[in-house]
Amino acid sequence: MDAPCISAKTGLNIEEVLERIVTDIPAPSGNVDGELQALIFDSYYDNYKGAIAYVRIKNGKVKPNDEILFMATGKVFTVTEVGYFAPGSYLPSDEIKAGEVGYIAASIKSLSDIHVGDTITLKNNPAKEPLKGYKQVQPMVYCGLYPIDGSEYENLKVALEKLQLNDEAYKVLVKSVNENPDHDNVAIYYWIRSETCSKYHYNKIWRTFNKYLPGIKLTILD
Repeated sequence: MDAPCISAKTGLNIEEVLERIVTDIPAPSGNVDGELQALIFDSYYDNYKGAIAYVRIKNGKVKPNDEILFMATGKVFTVTEVGYFAPGSYLPSDEIKAGEVGYIAASIKSLSDIHVGDTITLKNNPAKEPLKGYKQVQPMVYCGLYPIDGSEYENLKVALEKLQLNDEAYKVLVKSVNENPDHDNVAIYYWIRSETCSKYHYNKIWRTFNKYLPGIKLTILD
């Protein structure tokens, strides 16, 4: 193999690695002056900025005060900040453009408004079509929770909403047992968007309940 001989420990031939990146890896393609097409590859909820979309700009550019359109959902938001990533922080910028990877903040209140694989474009100059490959994820595992003591319903609801806030894999839907909104016995149904309900998800539920509902015992019945 034509691999450079390097040592990260001693710094040997590090310059050669950087040169090989330039010569061997093609530069990103895209039209900076074209219609905006930004591919969402991840998202994160920030307590101050709201839900943030992590994007790769395929075409066009986006800057603060632009009105953006999420093509899969049709929702419109006004951009408050764009920028790049740094270790443990964000680097705000005047704009991000084709070929670049960065983030878009637009005072989005919920991660449920951001879908991985969706395309962001400009409302006033939208792309003719979204980037190919997006499919809405379907829930695979369903679970139901309800408090034995009806007075604990609100605490249970708040705990699950906080869990959902930072992890879009969980969805919370409030249902009434007898479809009577005044009835005390209310069930909270939520689903985990995963092919299997893994041990990781179970542990995360336990940690959430221990944090927000330390006085409530949670029992999972198979």
